[in-house]
Amino acid sequence: MKKNLVSLLSMLVMLCGMSLTSAAQNYFQPCNAIPHPLFEPAPMGKKPVTLNRLGSSPQFGEISAHTSSAAYSHLKRVYSKNSARNKREIDNLLQAMGYTGINDPSFTTASITPETLPAGTTGWMGAYSRGHKYAWSVMGRSFETFRIASKDNGSCHVYIMRKCGNAFYDPNVRVLPSPQPVAFVPEVKCLTQKITVSGNSKIEKTNFVNTTADVQLVVTNGSNPTLCLGTATVPVSAQYGISANGSIDYSKVVEVCTYGANNTPAPVNLASPVQLMVDVTESNVMLGNGGKMMMAVSDDQYKQMKRLYSTCATNEATATAIPTFTKEETGNRTVDAAAATGNGTDCKTQTMTFMGSNAVSDGAVKTASKQVTVIGRYMKSGSLTKGETADKYLCLGSYPMDASLASAFNVSGTSKAMKSLEICDKAGNAPAQLNVNVPIKLDYSISNPTMNMGDAERIFINLDETQYKTLSKRFGRCCGVEGNDKCM
Repeated sequence: MKKNLVSLLSMLVMLCGMSLTSAAQNYFQPCNAIPHPLFEPAPMGKKPVTLNRLGSSPQFGEISAHTSSAAYSHLKRVYSKNSARNKREIDNLLQAMGYTGINDPSFTTASITPETLPAGTTGWMGAYSRGHKYAWSVMGRSFETFRIASKDNGSCHVYIMRKCGNAFYDPNVRVLPSPQPVAFVPEVKCLTQKITVSGNSKIEKTNFVNTTADVQLVVTNGSNPTLCLGTATVPVSAQYGISANGSIDYSKVVEVCTYGANNTPAPVNLASPVQLMVDVTESNVMLGNGGKMMMAVSDDQYKQMKRLYSTCATNEATATAIPTFTKEETGNRTVDAAAATGNGTDCKTQTMTFMGSNAVSDGAVKTASKQVTVIGRYMKSGSLTKGETADKYLCLGSYPMDASLASAFNVSGTSKAMKSLEICDKAGNAPAQLNVNVPIKLDYSISNPTMNMGDAERIFINLDETQYKTLSKRFGRCCGVEGNDKCM
């Protein structure tokens, strides 16, 4: 009888042992890469200790700020000091979560997330009243904490409390994950796809010029020698427009991964507007024909003027050089990276950035002609008769005067468009980011200027008393130059 009872007890022990072993094998423990007392299941029937405050038994010490960087730096500092055997305990915790320890390159600030544990959360709370021990506890209120994820992208995690630096683990997450169905993976094929980048933009700018220019006044009369009246400094104002157009027309063929399809992928059309800028760097005005304005006068007028003015020397009134411009283009050229090719098994997401940039430096010369009136001005000194004014004017005639406006300018344009594709990458070294230069075509034009010369198309020259009296015999007072019949 006694022998049978012993046999029965032995069988029961074996059965119980098998049952307990089976339960332990089915229990999922993702945070137990190495055994550690923190990562234990919830105790059956044990009442947790209620925690309404922290700090009475700190483990790794209080953390100064509720940020990932503050927690990471704090653990590193505690680890280096190695007081209270903290170095070994920190390494053990991290090794249980798959790291090699605190110096594992994978353990960074990105592994730590500031969080707040709500009241009622139960789990194992660390302390250091008698070494690194862990007690079954429940949060009496919410506490700030830091969530540390395991190395395998966070399949499990542990908390470090901000107030005391104590480790905390909630075993309720330790459940056996449901089996996931095997996803169907369609056949991968490499097919070509065309990417077209296009854009067109236009800009118009009005430019104003206010300046002065010198012109030589030259009297002519048939075959008689020319007479030089001198140089006049003439105010000039001009207005003209610059229009610029920037366009892109670029295409590229790449091989992309397709899944279970034999049809060529639809073309991709990217709109890429051109950002344009126009900058006028210089504007110069040249007056007259070769720097001279010709004043054709009558025989009588020529005889009077010959008494006052000298014949023009050969080196007088030489032509003012009109500048010439050479177009300079400093934009990018197309640098097309070779399309990645593959065998349908190597696929990679690649973001292509299509960038364009172009700049042109150029210039243009525009001409205009105006009818201007030359006015001789004499300021009488001494006594004046009743009603007489000191300013006296003679109208020396109206003559055509040419003007040339030379302008230098820069035109620039930039553009940018992006597209992400799953490309074929046979070699396995295609970059995740690829910059592709696209050419920008720049066109521009300058309108004919609107120009004003002189003071309301009048040029004044100074006369002395002798010149005024002599010229008065053949030239009269200026009337109607103000737009009415009033005489100057």
